[in-house]
Amino acid sequence: MRKSVRKRIAAVSIMVVVAILASIAYSHCQIPCGIYDDEARFGEIAEHITTIEKSMKEIERLSAEAKPNMNQIVRWVNNKELHADELSVRSCRQKATPMRKMNISRN
Repeated sequence: MRKSVRKRIAAVSIMVVVAILASIAYSHCQIPCGIYDDEARFGEIAEHITTIEKSMKEIERLSAEAKPNMNQIVRWVNNKELHADELSVRSCRQKATPMRKMNISRN
């Protein structure tokens, strides 16, 4: 009888330890909780914003020339749009919170 009690206690102890270790190991998942490495995300966002700003300045500079190089302008526009799309996708994927939950009033 003592052996069966010890076996049960050992089995329960092992299950508790496994449950605790499993919850620690998998507690910071990226899906579905939505918690991400914020510093890395902010770095990516800052890079996209910097690239978009640089592209806009180059588009303005090239457009102001006497004979604008349309090929270069198109390249900068495409670059700007690519980074703007990437920024938009990252922002939408991060958290899709309905406006009513964000307490934003529409006027």
